[in-house]
Amino acid sequence: MNRALPFLFALTAAATAPAGDWPEFRGPDAQGHAPADETGLPVEWTETKNVVWAVETPPGWSSPVVVGDRIYLTGASEPEDGQTTLSALCLSTEDGAIVWETPLFKKSTAESKHKKNSWASPTPIFARLADGSAEDGALFVHFGPNATARLKADDGTVVWKRTDIDYPPVHGGGPSPALVPNATGGPAGGPILFIPCDGGEDPFVIALDALSGETRWRKDRPDVGATKTFSFATPLVIDPDGDGPAEQQILSPATNQIVAYDPADGEELWAVPYEGFSVTPRPVTGHGKVFLSTSFMRPTVLAIDLAEAAAAGPPGADGPVDAAEDAVAWDVSRGGPNTPSPLLIGDLLYFVSDNGVASCVESETGAVVWTERLGGNFSASPIYADGRIYWLNEEGGCTVSAVGEEYRELAVNELPGRTLASPAVSGGAIYLRTDAKLYKLATR
Repeated sequence: MNRALPFLFALTAAATAPAGDWPEFRGPDAQGHAPADETGLPVEWTETKNVVWAVETPPGWSSPVVVGDRIYLTGASEPEDGQTTLSALCLSTEDGAIVWETPLFKKSTAESKHKKNSWASPTPIFARLADGSAEDGALFVHFGPNATARLKADDGTVVWKRTDIDYPPVHGGGPSPALVPNATGGPAGGPILFIPCDGGEDPFVIALDALSGETRWRKDRPDVGATKTFSFATPLVIDPDGDGPAEQQILSPATNQIVAYDPADGEELWAVPYEGFSVTPRPVTGHGKVFLSTSFMRPTVLAIDLAEAAAAGPPGADGPVDAAEDAVAWDVSRGGPNTPSPLLIGDLLYFVSDNGVASCVESETGAVVWTERLGGNFSASPIYADGRIYWLNEEGGCTVSAVGEEYRELAVNELPGRTLASPAVSGGAIYLRTDAKLYKLATR
């Protein structure tokens, strides 16, 4: 089996961050892979074994972002007088001590959200941009329709913030934004922050100028006649042929469709239809395809041929054109995830259903290689690190398995608390967030 990383030039914040960092949701490639030099990671741990430190953190399900000797999170304070304070935090990798904490917004807790959600679920993005932030770094934090901000990563100073991007999210904020470091062309060049706003009505996407916070462009989603328009999928930025910024695409799953946008001006390049709403997993790419799951009500894993999708062209007034259906290379209708993102390693695609059944399929054909019940419920996305897959369930349990055409369990680990945030890997350590604490795990 070919285990080479088969990605289609996914463009992420890692392009602007030092090697070895974990700068955004799902890591430096945005697809769940730790760098190849991250070795010696722990396979087993308990509350006392291979725990370097554990510190209390405010509630929130944003995943840790790790850059150098700093960790970045968002959190929501315990409700007081019907309000919660939404904050950004920076911690030290050495001991977990708080380096800085910046309160950003207050919001009413009377608004509804899903019982599994938090007021601080989207993951921050760290980047070094060509505007004077190259030395200190820029940190982008997002709280769904409540607020979005850019901070100085070294001290938490607010550079800009927006509180006017409003929409009805139905279950609370969910998707993390995506940073396009160089959105060339269009009415203005330079980096953009792309935000999907798939609420209960009139869903849209918006691109902010990453330097100023001003709106670069905004587009309504193509109308697909859906009664439930809300979704929560984090978009993925790719360069399909490796031809540079002018050929970039933002792949953004939504209810009943995935749409590819031109970062420069928001032009819809293509769209492929499917049946599904409340779509949450972040897609992955490789071998000329994009792989995604359609979430509710019956999650189906799809492989979409990017060349076929591009040939079908942009959606019409009524959504994706009929020819776009031919872009679906294969589908797997059993065991798909509603929430966790898939993981592509070499020629094999791995995923886990929300009720704990892990699957491995051939990326070329969708043929099922194996399935295995891991136990527990799942929301966090699996990661690939040090030649192993780490599967984190919602109850503090983490199954570690080998990669390959046969399932082989290496360890099952337990920590107290709920675990819905995805782990991060940096500097020979795994960072794991529970509902009450952040853990640094390393072989000791």
